[in-house]
Amino acid sequence: MNPIEVAPFLIPAILLQIFVQAIYIRSVIRNDKLDKSSKIKYAIFIAVLSLPAAAYYLLKENNDEEENHEIFHANIRQAIFVLLVFALEIISLRLIILNPNDSFLIWLCAMALIFIIASELSLQIKKENIAFIFSIFMAVIALTVDYYNNDFNSQLFLVIISVAIINNFSNKIGKYFAAIILLGYFSIGFLRPVIQQETFVFEDIISVVYLNVMLYGLIIISFYMLKKQFFTNRQLTRTLRLIEKQNEVIESLTAIQERNKIAKEIHDTVGHRLTGALMLIEHSLRIDEPQERNQKLVKSRDLIKEALNDIRQSVKLIAHDSNASFQEKIQELIDKIQSTMNMEIEIINEVESLTSIHEHLLLRAIMECSTNTVKHSSANKASILIQKSNQTIFFTYTDNGVNEGQFEFGFGLNSMKQSVAGVGGVFHVYASHDGFTVNIKLPHYENNQGGEHE
Repeated sequence: MNPIEVAPFLIPAILLQIFVQAIYIRSVIRNDKLDKSSKIKYAIFIAVLSLPAAAYYLLKENNDEEENHEIFHANIRQAIFVLLVFALEIISLRLIILNPNDSFLIWLCAMALIFIIASELSLQIKKENIAFIFSIFMAVIALTVDYYNNDFNSQLFLVIISVAIINNFSNKIGKYFAAIILLGYFSIGFLRPVIQQETFVFEDIISVVYLNVMLYGLIIISFYMLKKQFFTNRQLTRTLRLIEKQNEVIESLTAIQERNKIAKEIHDTVGHRLTGALMLIEHSLRIDEPQERNQKLVKSRDLIKEALNDIRQSVKLIAHDSNASFQEKIQELIDKIQSTMNMEIEIINEVESLTSIHEHLLLRAIMECSTNTVKHSSANKASILIQKSNQTIFFTYTDNGVNEGQFEFGFGLNSMKQSVAGVGGVFHVYASHDGFTVNIKLPHYENNQGGEHE
């Protein structure tokens, strides 16, 4: 093979490869996210190993910036581009080696290499129209190579050009390009024997053409679908991140709302008891009879104790130890209720961890239900079941008391019902001769990227 004959391909190929290497070495040096040793490592890596090393650098240093029009992020697209350039050089050399005296084929390979790089440079300077024109030239060259050199290498040449075009543009534009190239490839398969006046068997031509078209179509469709799936996954990831941020805001707002409700509850219940105690004390000061005065003072003392107990329980819910597990928080609350209210509680908890809002609601439900049982029934036992199914938390509280007369919601149950409704839950209370039952259903969605959202 005469070196002068292949110079139209080798000279542009060598110069363009050096040019591409220089671009990415410059990109490495100007990358502020890399330290000095990493810049030196990547620069040497690209200088020695050429385009595959540049592709590795681009994929390794990819970031999460947003892209428009279903086009790969710049680093990912450029990484695919440099690998395609490398593949195009190898296939072009194979075509030239197998056809050393075909100067027209050599020029076609050289022009394809120039156009694929020119198309990428046009995209980097935001000139998509120019890149579109270059892509048309690339498609024409690829079909021409396939027409003049009907072998496996020319088919790979066509596939590389097609993938490069799909990589450069949105899926919609790439789909039309691929369809046009496929139609041209199909037409060439039938017209080549006619134009070249070859002797052929029609059945053989049909089988070969269909086989080649199917092979080309499967490869292109596979890349197209992979690109489409990439953007679907990327959109899902962005949506999940948005949902996480929204959940953080909702949780923060709900926590503030719950604290305000607890503060109101303290103000209403504790304030009411302290006001009553103060009135009893003032009244006792005006009573001369010692026994009656002592009775008033004892009642005021009991009201003050109840008020202090309410404050302790409310503060406990507000400033609970966040390092403790949900099971530990429940057990601590149950132990406290059993020791102070003289009540036996059996609990089955099948949920290991929840969001802080869900934990707060359930802990408050346990406290409120237990307090309601002691105040309004003769129960001495209660059972609690907490479980999760189909992204829903189920809470059931049941005691063994006997409830006489018509049941009415008090401040605590009304407040709890509002809290449950505030997070999209359902709250039901049943009171009968068989006992007092509270059913709560809370929606609970898990994060697919790492468990519960805390």
